[in-house]
Amino acid sequence: MRRNAINHRYSDDELNFVTSLRKEGYSWEEIAGECNQKFWQGKRIRTKESVKSAFKYHKYYSPRKNVCAHELLKANQELQRQLERERAKTEVILNVIKTSIAKLPPVEPPKFHKKSKFDDEEAGLLFSDTQIGQCQNKIDTSGFAEYNFQIFEKRLKKLVVGVKRIYDIHSQAYNITRLNIFGLGDYVEGESIFPGNPFYIDQILVDQIFLGAQKIAEAILALAQIFPRVRAIFIYGNHGKLGKKGEHSLRSNADYILARTVQIMLRDQHNIEIIVSESPLCLVEVQKHLFLLVHGDQVKSYLKLPFYGLDTAARRWMSLVGQRIDYVVLGHHHRNCSFDVAYSEAIINGAFPGGSEYSLRKQYEASEPSQLFFGIHPRKGITWRYKIKLADKKFVLKRKGDGVYTPVTVS
Repeated sequence: MRRNAINHRYSDDELNFVTSLRKEGYSWEEIAGECNQKFWQGKRIRTKESVKSAFKYHKYYSPRKNVCAHELLKANQELQRQLERERAKTEVILNVIKTSIAKLPPVEPPKFHKKSKFDDEEAGLLFSDTQIGQCQNKIDTSGFAEYNFQIFEKRLKKLVVGVKRIYDIHSQAYNITRLNIFGLGDYVEGESIFPGNPFYIDQILVDQIFLGAQKIAEAILALAQIFPRVRAIFIYGNHGKLGKKGEHSLRSNADYILARTVQIMLRDQHNIEIIVSESPLCLVEVQKHLFLLVHGDQVKSYLKLPFYGLDTAARRWMSLVGQRIDYVVLGHHHRNCSFDVAYSEAIINGAFPGGSEYSLRKQYEASEPSQLFFGIHPRKGITWRYKIKLADKKFVLKRKGDGVYTPVTVS
């Protein structure tokens, strides 16, 4: 009613006159006076309130619809150009890496295939949440956790040793023909994932990417000397994203660049296949069983537990894919666990750091550093599984001479 009333009271000439005066900086009271003088021969009919209402109507509801559509189209084209620029930046970085990063020398893969009365199997290794560059000290974590680049290196070596020992045990009974490494994201810590992030890193983002890629490539190369074939599939997580949410394309992600760097370093190793996902989800078949790889930041926690959110997400992913997914594997939540959902199994991987200042302060917990290693049978799916513990020892608070357990300063 009000729009019709305003439209009825003001002619197009008068509305254009009001708009032009407002652009010149006239006050509403001055505009009302000018309208009365020009259109109503000095009679005080227009008030500043009615002029203001007419101006708003003319701005938002009148013949500017086509102009608005043009502006939206122009804005959309600009966003498209920005997206293309971000994609180009990522490709430029990868091209520089391709020409400058040294390839690791190839190694000789094992050559054996013994007869066995048992079926051949493949192995799976969940690899996630290394968060290279994160720095946690005992003071900030009340003595419950410690993590830095040197500890990451030690735990990565311990993971390789653990995989080899388990392989040696099971390969006595049957052939394990291939290792599938499921990289689930958050290989780097990032620099601006949360306020105060720079206070909890010991490597800048560039070093997190390239030093981390070097160590991960060396670990995969070591595993390629144990298994006849190695396939590593990498997706990216949320810690590697650049800038604030929505500022860059999804693939403008430090995890993605790290994975592509590993791919380049190992391109001459014939028994290694590196697959880098272009999207946040990756569906892959292993031994006739479907595995859905996701990072896990899409799954929300309730009461600090991701089970309800993951149950809902897994059902929706299966509906989206249009077929049953045998295993949904993810990281992000820093806790090693699994549970059944919709004729499938959801498996959450552990993390390299264990506890952190954030987890202890906000969630009152610190998980044990671990990664999951398992066997995959062509008919039975996942058979054996091992939680490989990465910490040298559990953190145990010891009482000091003054009777205090946690780090303190004593006068």
